[in-house]
Amino acid sequence: CLSPMDHLIVSMTLNADLQAQERLFQYVDLVPRECLQGPIVRLLSLSSGFDYNSSKLQKVTRITQKMLDKCPSLLFDRSITSACTTLHIALRAFGNNEELIRLLLKRDTNRSLLTSRNVFGDLPIHIACSVGVPM
Repeated sequence: CLSPMDHLIVSMTLNADLQAQERLFQYVDLVPRECLQGPIVRLLSLSSGFDYNSSKLQKVTRITQKMLDKCPSLLFDRSITSACTTLHIALRAFGNNEELIRLLLKRDTNRSLLTSRNVFGDLPIHIACSVGVPM
């Protein structure tokens, strides 16, 4: 079952219109933090299966930034099944989106994302190397 957040994310990724993006922004603004369970993890995971051009990559980055502005602790959410951090997922799905990767790294002031391992023992650098992210 998809949550309202999931529906909005899929709608935003399938549609190039600004309405879907604005609805997602409005939803993030209206919903209390405790109801936003892993939205950045879901955004990056759900969006990764779509064919992306630069405008869609910019949308994903803008929405991620908006969510982090509202609740900075979302940066440290992990996927339930693999314990991947937002950085693991962003590198795997959007590694060549330098703006998104920089956004996550800039917000991680204590650098804990860089040293976080998923259930497979992978650090984000392992993911970056495995998918050929330029260093």
